[in-house]
Amino acid sequence: MADTIKFEQILRGCRDDAFDNGIQIDTDLSPLGGPGSPVKPAVYAGGVYQRDCRWASSEDKEAQDVVVIDNVPSQANRLEDALRCHRQSIELPEFVLDFSGIGHLPPHLPRKLSSFQFPHRNADAYLRDSQLDGIDFIKTSLGKEIFTSTAQNCGSLLAWFPQALLYGFWQSHLGKKRSNSKHARAWVSEIIGWQPATTETRVLGLKGDPLNLNTDDPITLNPDDLIQWEIGKSKDIKGGKPKKLSEMGHGQVPFTGNDASLAAISFARISQ
Repeated sequence: MADTIKFEQILRGCRDDAFDNGIQIDTDLSPLGGPGSPVKPAVYAGGVYQRDCRWASSEDKEAQDVVVIDNVPSQANRLEDALRCHRQSIELPEFVLDFSGIGHLPPHLPRKLSSFQFPHRNADAYLRDSQLDGIDFIKTSLGKEIFTSTAQNCGSLLAWFPQALLYGFWQSHLGKKRSNSKHARAWVSEIIGWQPATTETRVLGLKGDPLNLNTDDPITLNPDDLIQWEIGKSKDIKGGKPKKLSEMGHGQVPFTGNDASLAAISFARISQ
């Protein structure tokens, strides 16, 4: 039977003299394909999963192998993006960094960046290097308040970066002689896959080529601009370097061994 938590209880629990440690919510998740169907955990640099070994219960005799499907920082980013999507309906404050005046940005980069997307929240280098009405933001009165905020002096964060108080921050981009304040996250979540059937399966395959071009054929190309290239050696390509046709995306490319990506995993249980 689920317990009901009233708002008054939460307020009392947040008082300085309260003895409540926090609120814990556990839930079991089911893959879209049904229990036991494979799901794809996050894959990190080097082609690895975040593995761990944990106790599911104090009554267990052995710890269980687990894979962290979605870790704490990633979960925080997902919740921040959800706040960004609903910022207007729940009236959340937001800074918007406007890049539209920079004409040489590549087309795939965003023209605007929300403060809910700043990697370091109120302590982010993008905010530090931005301007407000032609003035360096960090030199404005509001900028000074935000960049000198602490967990004890957090009025400006509550007004402009409430997500920083919830998910934490570390002011580490101002230099050793300036503020280096930290605030631990007050909210933590992660999605865990228990007892993976295997973590060794790789997705094997072959990138095909309708013309079956020879991937070893020499070409000349500019690595910064693959639109301009020629077969064989050529001096007509500015910044041209000798490469193989496979480096242009042509030819058949097999995916085997460690070159193949890690496969989705079947878990006995998934929890959050």
